[in-house]
Amino acid sequence: MAHHPARLVCATFGVLALVACNRGTLPLAPNPGANGAGGQAGGAKPVVFTVKADPSAFSDKKQITIAVYDADALAIAEKTAGCTVSYDTATRQEKVSCPPGVTYQKAVPEETFVSRADLAKGVTVASKTVMTGERYRVTVGGMAADDCNSAGGSAEGTAAVDALALTITDIAQTLMACVPTRGQ
Repeated sequence: MAHHPARLVCATFGVLALVACNRGTLPLAPNPGANGAGGQAGGAKPVVFTVKADPSAFSDKKQITIAVYDADALAIAEKTAGCTVSYDTATRQEKVSCPPGVTYQKAVPEETFVSRADLAKGVTVASKTVMTGERYRVTVGGMAADDCNSAGGSAEGTAAVDALALTITDIAQTLMACVPTRGQ
């Protein structure tokens, strides 16, 4: 897979962007079903994912996000992989830059928010957009156990059956210099 040219920019947007950048894509905003998928053509069935990951990688103070990307969202992410998003902290404005001929679109996942305890037991996510026979990517991300960095991992493939059990074992973490806030 090609390397994403904006890895440092991606890391500043949190774990979902970090995980996506490691895969060469840049998903940004949540909105279930926003990519237009979800039809049951040819007898395809909606896929139910059971997701597990090592809860010790994540903070017990914040929720963990499970994001499910369908084939349409993955196609959008692949088309816009060369785009970069930068954020100006002074103006609080985002700027999107794409290569010539590429128009930016947001790759929009279905999102579920869970606790660390739920993740340890396994979380069932009934997708409304991923159908059997289609490509998918499932990401797990949130505040790292150090309560400063972001942590996350992903699993992807083609849904051959309508019930998939995924154990995400490769959890990456950002390595930012963390400055304690007042009161810590």
